[in-house]
Amino acid sequence: MAISPLLLIFISMDLDKFFSHLSGDSSSSTPSSQDETIASYTDFYKNPIFKLGMFKKLIFNHVDFNSKMLFLLLDTASGEGDDESEKIKDFSELMIYNRAYAQLEDINLEDNQNYIKQSSDKELLTACKLAIKFFENREEYEKCAKIKNLEDLVTFFIK
Repeated sequence: MAISPLLLIFISMDLDKFFSHLSGDSSSSTPSSQDETIASYTDFYKNPIFKLGMFKKLIFNHVDFNSKMLFLLLDTASGEGDDESEKIKDFSELMIYNRAYAQLEDINLEDNQNYIKQSSDKELLTACKLAIKFFENREEYEKCAKIKNLEDLVTFFIK
């Protein structure tokens, strides 16, 4: 009779270590290593390159997000809800563009020009233009100004 691989894995597991992670008991791992791991993730998410990448990704993926929102919230088979679909589309665009702008808020453009230079490409330039157009239509000119400054830097670094 052959022993299944799953049974072998289960037998070889250290169950005390497994359950200590579930219960929040951190006796099996040192606090300093956990703190270092958390600090490294925090540093990664605060990195301007990460934030610029998230800005691009959010702007370019908002169309997919809109279609998923419409699919989840409306019964498209019935043919009803064209007005509702526009409201949902507007709301989801507002949410996505504001979330994308939140990625840029913490970036000091003057102090982080090195990171901006590394991230500068045509996609970032296009994302800036799309965001400026969106916020101009909503008359949020403070956001437009920050994004325009980023767009100018990206244009400079691309050339």
